[in-house]
Amino acid sequence: MYVPKHFAVRDRDALAFMEREPFGIVVSVESGVPVATHVPIIVLEREPQLTLGLHVAKANPQWQMLEGVPTLAIFHGPHALVSASWYAQPQQDVPTWDYSAVHCTGTAHIASASETREILDRTVAQLDPAWRIEDADADYIARMQQAIVGVRIVVDRTDGVAKFSQNRTVDDRLRVIDALSRSPRAMDREVAAIMEENRS
Repeated sequence: MYVPKHFAVRDRDALAFMEREPFGIVVSVESGVPVATHVPIIVLEREPQLTLGLHVAKANPQWQMLEGVPTLAIFHGPHALVSASWYAQPQQDVPTWDYSAVHCTGTAHIASASETREILDRTVAQLDPAWRIEDADADYIARMQQAIVGVRIVVDRTDGVAKFSQNRTVDDRLRVIDALSRSPRAMDREVAAIMEENRS
């Protein structure tokens, strides 16, 4: 991922971002063709090497091509179009997009049955703490687990970008915040809130 220096995200901030925005995209290549699945992804281990965990439907053919191959996990946050008309000198500018994302590149491995159960347990604990697997019917859970495949991704590179008009003047950033905060689109308002929070 291309990351200009002024938009780069530090590793510890990238980890926090991944935990805050766990719904991602897993991308691999089969016979020269990119394949992608949208799926919740959790951080299984931080040390000694960052390891991610996820599960996919057994009916999804992507898992059959993942063992031992380079795999990309993409995490993405709120994003918004920034109109050139909002800038102080719109005749000397162009529209752009403000956004945040983290890319993790590593090697995927198919999880064992016990590893898959750990991925499930931790996914539920992190993402849906109001519900517990232990409270569900054990036979039903066993049947459901037969229909999925767990995947671990051992990460060897992490790239993070947070592009929120940091390269603009203070006046232009304030104009963008004002316009986005009045947008009917909820995600635009989220971007405005992030920019306001980081304004100081």
